[in-house]
Amino acid sequence: MEFDLNLWAILGATVAAYAVGALWYSVLFQKRWMHEMGYTPENMGSMKMTARTSMTIGFLTTLLMAYVMAHFVAVWEAVAGGIAVAGGLQLAFFLWLGFVMPLTLGVVLWENKSWTLFLINTSHYLVAMLLMGGILAYF
Repeated sequence: MEFDLNLWAILGATVAAYAVGALWYSVLFQKRWMHEMGYTPENMGSMKMTARTSMTIGFLTTLLMAYVMAHFVAVWEAVAGGIAVAGGLQLAFFLWLGFVMPLTLGVVLWENKSWTLFLINTSHYLVAMLLMGGILAYF
């Protein structure tokens, strides 16, 4: 089965989801996230990667996620005989619930991180994926 994917929609979904992440981890939850991770403004410079490298890789992985989600949207559309924004949101939610949320729960279960950090991170993915699913289904 071959699908025509809208590369502009994939790029738009990527930019929108990446913008959510930028807002999430700067304006909305920066201080709390830094606290939960054990970071201070002073030790942020000692991270293994530069901010530019981390942001570049983050953008590329968000692009990959949008590209893969576009395939899911195309399959969902083929199976359902059409898809609307609500279908894209539903798809994104179930992808988050079945894959992302259980995987991010590992930081609490196995890495001794807090429930607060889990909630910050997993809710970011939920919002970003819902946005991607809506955009990909609309276009």
